[in-house]
Amino acid sequence: MLDYYAEILEQRADELLQISKYVVVDAYFSRNPFIQRVVNAGFHVVSRLRKNVSLRYYYSGPQKSKGRPKEYAGFVNLFNLDPAVFSRVEALSSPQTVAWTGVVQLKVAGLKIRIVVIHQLDEKNKIKSVKVYMSTDVDQPAEQIVHAYRCRYQQEFIFRDGKQFSGLEEGQGRDWLKIDFHVNCALTVVNLAKAAHHLAVPDLERGAFSMADITTAYTNERLALRIFSRCGIDPNLPKSQEVLAEVRNYAARAA
Repeated sequence: MLDYYAEILEQRADELLQISKYVVVDAYFSRNPFIQRVVNAGFHVVSRLRKNVSLRYYYSGPQKSKGRPKEYAGFVNLFNLDPAVFSRVEALSSPQTVAWTGVVQLKVAGLKIRIVVIHQLDEKNKIKSVKVYMSTDVDQPAEQIVHAYRCRYQQEFIFRDGKQFSGLEEGQGRDWLKIDFHVNCALTVVNLAKAAHHLAVPDLERGAFSMADITTAYTNERLALRIFSRCGIDPNLPKSQEVLAEVRNYAARAA
């Protein structure tokens, strides 16, 4: 599967690189053959690493006059980082967390990467857990690496809403062109719904997006208009509009 996913990016590299050189993926993809092939295609990979990942320090000390030059200076202990390599990232730190960044080697792929290590602290300021983020772009700021990975999860909501509300899994076409068209239509509906209900609202005033609330609102509005029609009530009257506004959001819930 990793070869298959890498091949998709390789085949579309010329088009995708015009959009962005960064590919943000979860921890499953932070290994070979995927990561090496994608980097060779011209992309940079941003991902999260497993806590048992094998990382090595680069050696920068004096070399012996004979023999093979020393390249590495031991493995990285994520709970005890080398202060000569890692520096603290204040923008990502808080009383409960401490963030560090440094450049090391991802052994499984033989790549130089920048990692961001976030230590979660307990009440006694001892490390209770670790999260590790990475980028094959060693010049990318630590804040951007973490922000990019956290934004990646937003796609999960798009697929969820597509499955539940816009028929993503209900297409019956067998030809790949028909399947491609159906999937794009289903996901586009979700994005259009979000744009229609969020673009008119200032950024700081936007609440959580809920496709369920939008579906409920239009269902309620259609039912109310049907009742008005059967009862001979003009829906454009001020009182009717007040009732519509109240009924539209009945039973709405948070995302």
